[in-house]
Amino acid sequence: MLDKPLIKFEQVIDLEPGRYEILGPQGYKPITHIMKTIPYDVWLLELSNGETFKGADTHILYTDNHTEIFLQDVKVGQLIETDEGYYACVKLEKLQQEPDNMYDITVDSNEHEFYANGFTSHNTTCSCIFLLWFAIFNENMTVAILANKQRTAVSIIDDIKKAYELLPVFLKPGIKEYNNLNIVFDNGTKIFASATTEDCLRGETVSLLFCDEFSFLPQNVATKFWNSNFPTISQGGQVILVSTPNGAAGLFYEIYKEAEAGTSSFKPFKVNWWEFPGRDEKWKADMISAIGKVAFNAEYGCSFSGSTNTLIDGDTLTKMTPVEPPFNPTPFYAIWKKYVQGNVYGFGIDTAQGAGSDYSVINIFDITTYLQDGKYEQVGLYRRNNLAILDFTKEVLELTKNWGNPVLIAENNETGLGNVLCQQLYMEDGYERVYFDQEYEEYGIKSNSKTKRLATTYFKQDVEKDKCKIVSKIEINELGIFEEKEHSHGTFAARKGRGFNDDTVSASYWFAYMLRSPWFLDICSEIYKDPGSPTNLESTNIDAEKADEQVLDAFNSLFGTSFLQADDKKELEKELWRE
Repeated sequence: MLDKPLIKFEQVIDLEPGRYEILGPQGYKPITHIMKTIPYDVWLLELSNGETFKGADTHILYTDNHTEIFLQDVKVGQLIETDEGYYACVKLEKLQQEPDNMYDITVDSNEHEFYANGFTSHNTTCSCIFLLWFAIFNENMTVAILANKQRTAVSIIDDIKKAYELLPVFLKPGIKEYNNLNIVFDNGTKIFASATTEDCLRGETVSLLFCDEFSFLPQNVATKFWNSNFPTISQGGQVILVSTPNGAAGLFYEIYKEAEAGTSSFKPFKVNWWEFPGRDEKWKADMISAIGKVAFNAEYGCSFSGSTNTLIDGDTLTKMTPVEPPFNPTPFYAIWKKYVQGNVYGFGIDTAQGAGSDYSVINIFDITTYLQDGKYEQVGLYRRNNLAILDFTKEVLELTKNWGNPVLIAENNETGLGNVLCQQLYMEDGYERVYFDQEYEEYGIKSNSKTKRLATTYFKQDVEKDKCKIVSKIEINELGIFEEKEHSHGTFAARKGRGFNDDTVSASYWFAYMLRSPWFLDICSEIYKDPGSPTNLESTNIDAEKADEQVLDAFNSLFGTSFLQADDKKELEKELWRE
């Protein structure tokens, strides 16, 4: 005889249709069932407005961006959604008392949200209903439910069990196993839950794979999991990927965009905010006021481009189209357009330790028409993460011979690897077209908060105004996760997490910085006088002072200068090389 299964509810009460309603974020909605749960540990949450809430460890609440969170995972200081707005958690504790029965309800609405003691709560999802239907009406199948966290996957299993327990007897298959991670029916079909890892499906023949919040997986985990499992699952199995957008980059973004373009076997679906009953323009305005436009676009607008505070505007990111390089001399080196005698080229360089994590990068740009129209385009990319700095320097020197002795720039902080590269190239190898920092009187660019903000502003302006053309899929993906750091006043970096890099972006924004520098203007007479060049320094139509004014405006627009004192603003203008 099987052990008695763990049942979430001790009692389920059917309510007369339409007789009872409950208030939630979308107004009053009908409730169809009241359920008495098995005993749970009791947790107490206290907010800054004095309100308190008691509930089970896995009771779902909502944060300030309307993201689900288990009660036990709320952090002190985190904003929690209530019927009166958002208030910070000031205290959370597990009460030292015996586990107690609690009560849950089923809300007859698309959102399934309601206020419990003034706190926004949630009770089920349509996905769980579909997964249960598939398991009941298909024999000898395996359904895998994966999420970025095992707790989330377990909560989905819990909702499936809730749905199963509400079914009429004639629809319920018999149960062989019924616990937090597994459900096995007597028709031979199994449902199991797990966190998403590279080998979480090892030994399983999966008929239906459901991945929740796939875009929030660390990039390296998502890629390894997909490469390891998708070839097997795709042979006769089905895959459902569900996620809130998390920037215009990453594996989920790539899969969805391919589905939209019709270049894969996936079918794309969106559920937009206006498709839910009770949501109108007033509701939208209220939500944007509460959580901000960026969060609203991601949570409700299904917008990849508006889901993070990226350096490059979301609409621009969406329009950027990667191009497959027609030439790949090595696995580390891609060329979109071959060297043309007489054209002018430049390198943006970013250095790394060569220990297998960050990449050393040579970003190659054609700047032939830059003095005429301010435009430049990416024509090559060298990117490798297993070269020591001196070996990488040799690669740089070799490539300069293939690209007509280009101008180049690399970050050069005192103890950084870029310092080694610049010293080696100029002092030891005699390569003269290395950027010279006139303020610090040394080769390479000194990176600090001021110069980096200027560099990213220049690069942002060039990309958004179609002055700089980026074609590398790697760099476009990096731009999708190149985000403003929290409380940084305009400092950008790759999103936190393993597998996220910004090396190609760094090489690009320092290159944009170099193009505005006095050093570049000085060297123009040399690099643009070669036969075949389209112009010379005297014929350029670039108005340096006007360009500086535009960049200062762009800086103010992007970062604001409210955090700068008057003297700082003067320094900023000075840094823009005003004469």
